[in-house]
Amino acid sequence: MGLREFAGLMAIGLIVGLCVWWWRNFSFRMATQARLAQDGAGRESPQTGRSVRHVFPPRYRIIPACLGVGASVGLFYFADFSAPFAGAAGLMVGVLGFLLESIIAGKRLSRIETQLADSIDLMVGALQAGLSLPKALDTARQESAAPLRPYLDNLVRKIRLGENPASAVRELGERVPLETFQLFSLTLSAQWWTGGSLAPTLSVVGRTIRDRIELSRRIRTQAVEAKASVIGVLVISYVLTFIMWRANPRPLENFFNSDIGSLLAGAAIGLQALGIVWINRISQVKF
Repeated sequence: MGLREFAGLMAIGLIVGLCVWWWRNFSFRMATQARLAQDGAGRESPQTGRSVRHVFPPRYRIIPACLGVGASVGLFYFADFSAPFAGAAGLMVGVLGFLLESIIAGKRLSRIETQLADSIDLMVGALQAGLSLPKALDTARQESAAPLRPYLDNLVRKIRLGENPASAVRELGERVPLETFQLFSLTLSAQWWTGGSLAPTLSVVGRTIRDRIELSRRIRTQAVEAKASVIGVLVISYVLTFIMWRANPRPLENFFNSDIGSLLAGAAIGLQALGIVWINRISQVKF
């Protein structure tokens, strides 16, 4: 068996394994949503014996991995690239796809937290106007939009159907495992158990969430400088390579077509992908 046949079998096996992993997670997510829908309608659902894992926002890391593998296989078989260069290019495609998926997930995360702060402000105004807490929740639900609207719909529906309000609110913090939602659910649960005026407490919670959002935006703004410098260095390296190829293409083509040249080029691209991941990791601040 030659190198091409072995690489092809490895790529096919990896693609099949990734597809199986994605299908299992997709089936489990659909089963979890069906169970939550049954709970919201007041019906019992069979226990599967598996703990429910909630991740927000939903991540699709399998897509960048499949894109990277597909790029490697396509460059190796159809573009006749060398194995090291095709593998490194596929790794770069996968890393860039992962960063794009992370950016999309971060925007959705920021959006739902901002919507939660706006809903809390609406609830504070409704409570100060004399409405009860369920009516204030319903008012916030009517004025909210996706992606927050489905979670508030489920919460209000459970309370209307007679479920324990403290349990329903606590489940909201479990379904959206973010610090802001957990703080919101803990505040409502404590109020339902102890009573008292909720508007001042919710007002403080809303200000706290907005402070967290503002701090997150400042951190992301400061991290843009480091990311921009890395992108600039990468772009310059590829531009210089293109200029050298246009000026004198034959030596550069001979270098890339040789075994040592393709290996060094693949190693350089792989190190660039590793640097992108490293810069992205150190620019993410948890608080």
